[in-house]
Amino acid sequence: MTVEEMKEMFRSEIGEWPSFACQVYKPHPRPDISAMITLDRLSPGSGRIVSAAEHDEIWFDAEIESVAANATPADIKLLAACRVRLDGDSFAMYV
Repeated sequence: MTVEEMKEMFRSEIGEWPSFACQVYKPHPRPDISAMITLDRLSPGSGRIVSAAEHDEIWFDAEIESVAANATPADIKLLAACRVRLDGDSFAMYV
């Protein structure tokens, strides 16, 4: 999918905030770890997955183009259920 298509999917999913408990596929029982595993699978890296933190929010080291190119709609739904959101062209999450 394109970056714009992915952004639109995030907007629509976050409007409903799907339940993590209802997700069929979860790479880990904890939503924050599931988010990290999923983002790393979609945008592999070798450094730290958390690229920045401020007060109660973290940002992930995942390239938006790579995630868009590799993600399925189920991946976006899972990330939204984990409470990952787009902050500009970065992936972020409140902790």
